[in-house]
Amino acid sequence: MQIVIKWSRITFYDKWNDTLEFELDIIKDPCKFTNQNAAVITKSERREITRWLTSSHFPEWLTFSGTGDSADDTVRYFGWFNNIESYSVNAQTFGLKLYFKCTTPFGYTDNLVTSVSCTTYKNILIANNSDELNSYVYPSN
Repeated sequence: MQIVIKWSRITFYDKWNDTLEFELDIIKDPCKFTNQNAAVITKSERREITRWLTSSHFPEWLTFSGTGDSADDTVRYFGWFNNIESYSVNAQTFGLKLYFKCTTPFGYTDNLVTSVSCTTYKNILIANNSDELNSYVYPSN
């Protein structure tokens, strides 16, 4: 039997003092774009990135994955990009600063998948690696 644990986003009328916000900086890959002219982000590229990140009017998932092989390093945040600014030198854009505003003050882990063999009954312990320690988990099969 395979059990999939899904994190609930039921708020129970919670009111938070503040939510998480992230500032993310992006540039073109310096290993691929080796000279200064190639590293410039054009107006059309900036428009495309901005359109892609800000077009949704509903919160989306933003996932950060660690460098290790462990799934414990993966954390997801629910929110949207609410502002994009450019880094410019001599009227040329070399990077973008993205602002991501979360809908909650915590992050979520990916769905936890646990396989359990059971013929009668069995107790299992599933670790909660999410930032939200008091949320409910619901098994489904």
